[in-house]
This record gives sequence, C-alpha cells and structure tokens, in this order.
Amino acid sequence: MTKRINGGTIGLQDRFNWLEKVQSLVAWPLTGNAPPPPPLNEVSLSIPQLKSVQLKLEALGLYDGSIDGIFGARSRAGLKAFQAANGLTANGRLTQPTLDKLGV
Repeated sequence: MTKRINGGTIGLQDRFNWLEKVQSLVAWPLTGNAPPPPPLNEVSLSIPQLKSVQLKLEALGLYDGSIDGIFGARSRAGLKAFQAANGLTANGRLTQPTLDKLGV
C-alpha cells in the first residue's frame, strides 16, 4: 500500500530506505543521557550487513522472518541456534568469531 505524501509516494521500501538513512546519520540506538552499555564484544553492522546475516540464517533454515535489517528476537534466536551448532558461545550477539563463521 502506498500513499501520496508531499508530491511523492511513500511505500514500505521507501520507509526502509528512510530508516536506513536516519540510522546512518544518528547514533543508534538513541540512548539519551544514559551511560553507554558495557562492551559485549558485539560488532556494529550497517543495515545491509544485517540483512546479509539474516539472509545467511534464512538459507540455513534458522530464520523465517523478513529480511529488513532489524535484528530483533527472531534474528537473535536464529543466531543463537547457529552459534550453538558451530561451537560458538550461544549468546545471540554478533561477535567477530560468529561473523567469520557465517562468512559475513
């Protein structure tokens, strides 16, 4: 479904493109005045890289959600299953050893 707004059409893909642009310009996630979280050795990935991880997990039958670059509960569950099956720490975090094993 698309809707005409300000002389253009805004559809789902347009919204994903907008979100990707905003996330590339703004520190993400927004933390306000909260102190930074403790390091988890998690690698920060761009939206296209997260989509690549989701595609790899989907190809392995470990993820059945949408390929949107949003690494939510389903993505983390698939990643945990991948990590457990490959002798990695199954914490659902995008660590460098996990990414190396996935080939991303």
